[in-house]
Amino acid sequence: MQKFTVTEQHLKLLKKMNVGWDNCEFGAPCINPKRPYGNSSVLVNMADILEMDLFKDEYGEKYITENQENELTCLHRDMETVLQIVLATETFEAGDYHASDYSRNWTRVRA
Repeated sequence: MQKFTVTEQHLKLLKKMNVGWDNCEFGAPCINPKRPYGNSSVLVNMADILEMDLFKDEYGEKYITENQENELTCLHRDMETVLQIVLATETFEAGDYHASDYSRNWTRVRA
């Protein structure tokens, strides 16, 4: 059994994803891999969406700490599963979900 918890952070990021059309082969909707949340500064975009406190250098440029980078990178990788869950359950709800092993039949776990 696969288990996953969708958080409010995941949902905030998902709502801001840059969706477009990829004309490769037959074509399909896709998330822009270079600019998934806005411009090409992926981690800073994510931090802004999540309203994280960022440090600024002497030129006013925002930068991410190593801990923030690790946290944001994990959240970004989670988005594959979050998108599968949202599409399978037809809802944007934070909570616990499970699916059969080797399957994408995600369902919400109700207490």
